[in-house]
Amino acid sequence: MLVTKRVDGVLHMTTTQQDPYLEPLLAHDIPVVTFDRDYAGTDLRIDAVLIENERGAYLATKHLIDLGHRRIACIWVPSGKRQYRQTGCEAALVAAGICADPVLFYEGDWSLASGWEAAAYFMQLADPPTAIFASNDLMAIGAMACLNDRGIAVPQQVSVVGFDDITMARYSSPLLTTYATPIAEVGERMCRLLFDRIDGLLPSERQQVLVYGELKVRKSTAPCAVVKN
Repeated sequence: MLVTKRVDGVLHMTTTQQDPYLEPLLAHDIPVVTFDRDYAGTDLRIDAVLIENERGAYLATKHLIDLGHRRIACIWVPSGKRQYRQTGCEAALVAAGICADPVLFYEGDWSLASGWEAAAYFMQLADPPTAIFASNDLMAIGAMACLNDRGIAVPQQVSVVGFDDITMARYSSPLLTTYATPIAEVGERMCRLLFDRIDGLLPSERQQVLVYGELKVRKSTAPCAVVKN
């Protein structure tokens, strides 16, 4: 359809790494700019706007560590560059001299439901976490819903941090601490990159632009109230 409509370019945002329709677009000389997907190492000449997945997760986890938490769980997703959010979480633990316990890493799927299921799993452990880092806000909000269902107070008993700063994060109860992706800047940078590619203003090599975020500390995190040996 895109080829038939003779579009000038495509802005590409997806949660998957493999997209079979990209090669036909490029074969028809239709430029593509993708969000948070790095196609370096492939033959696809796709420009990209990237966010600080690993550093953002590092800062989010470090925030929990600075609050005194040592038993920190991670809800991660093995999907493309965003798996670096798990890497960032682990790096913060290592930097603080905390051994990353494999039972505190739960594989989610970006959904509210998987966040709920992860928290349910964590809370049945013999030594449950005092804090949870979720690789996106939906899973963090799902985790908080599960904790609330079980009468576990957030953040008094368990702190929760997300990633992305979606609109719902600013209306959750409690308000979610999260690493904020500046989505308006992302959109602007993607459009600018695509327009420059269409106008022939860029070199032939693949272009990448890194957008920096920031940690938004709200009401879902607090100093650890549990003393761990």
